[in-house]
Amino acid sequence: MLNLDSRTIVVITAILGPVMALVLLSLRRNYPGSVKGLGWWATGTFLLFGGILLIAARGRIADFLSIPIGALLLMAGHAAWVAGTEKFMGLPLSVKTLGAIVLSAFALFLGFYVIHDDYLMRVAVVGLAMSTLTVLHCQRILASGKPRFAGRMLLVCLGANGVAWLLRVGGAFAGTIGPDVLATTTLNVFLSSAQSILAMLTLFGFVLIASERVRDVFERLATRDSLTGAWLRRAWDVQAQGELDRSRRHNRPLSLVAMDLDRFKNINDTLGHAAGDQALIDFVNRVNALLRKQDSLGRVGGEEFVLLLPETGADEAQIVAERIRASIERESKSPAYTVSIGVAEMQPQESTVAAIMSRADAAMYRAKSWGRNRVELA
Repeated sequence: MLNLDSRTIVVITAILGPVMALVLLSLRRNYPGSVKGLGWWATGTFLLFGGILLIAARGRIADFLSIPIGALLLMAGHAAWVAGTEKFMGLPLSVKTLGAIVLSAFALFLGFYVIHDDYLMRVAVVGLAMSTLTVLHCQRILASGKPRFAGRMLLVCLGANGVAWLLRVGGAFAGTIGPDVLATTTLNVFLSSAQSILAMLTLFGFVLIASERVRDVFERLATRDSLTGAWLRRAWDVQAQGELDRSRRHNRPLSLVAMDLDRFKNINDTLGHAAGDQALIDFVNRVNALLRKQDSLGRVGGEEFVLLLPETGADEAQIVAERIRASIERESKSPAYTVSIGVAEMQPQESTVAAIMSRADAAMYRAKSWGRNRVELA
């Protein structure tokens, strides 16, 4: 590999880059609108590999195009990648910060090209700018929480590329990289090859992380209510039955809470379905604010909900239910509404969720018949 020509490596990379950019644009067109940032990643890829192509054309086109413009496109391309990741992660776009880094580095680069021609300082400016953008890029990925496989892949590729830029700077000053970006020294060819591979792997990482997001979107559509975000009945049933089996196996308590919004039809009839939808959304948000991580809230009908409380006996479940009832009565937004609740604890002879649900429903309907806006224990 070390006998390869640096220009050949750069040209091959510059050709493959736009192909991946077109893949990203295709994904942008066909993926759900909730998957953001693909356009920025594609734009950054065109810029980055346009810069690589200009650098590879040095000696065949005017130096003022291949050298300064090539460097500018390299830095602008990576800045666009960072912006794409910010968009993808739902973070505020730091276009001003990224633009300041690129333009400041470009101004320094021009100074060491036009005013005082210094190849070593130009390498240092570009290398440090690219390393800074790499650090920012990694921070943006980590800001979304613990990354999954594609995110970890991106972190490794970006981190390795940042190290390669620093090695390029160090090699330039040590005299081991050669007097030119296309030099055929061992270190320069190695770094050119490594950075070409890392750039392509980074693009594959963008595709993979976008695919993970699409999978999450479709999984949510299949398991979550599109209006409130509560679990759909079928998905909730699967979770509840699994938790019930675990509780029976380990002889642990488990409770179900059946909830129904009072006089919900009146809200729809007098205020409209938009007001009814708002009440449902408000209800789920308020209930979720009172739950633990292991609790599961499902929507089983229009205004009917069920709550699974693992490791919870009847007395504790009744306290949770009363907190929910009081929160709705006290703080529900317009339209104001109340909720009737029934609580049932799993009994030793009950092996199905439906059996517990039946008792919780009966308690909930008893709460309604006894005046609504109350909690009843099965």
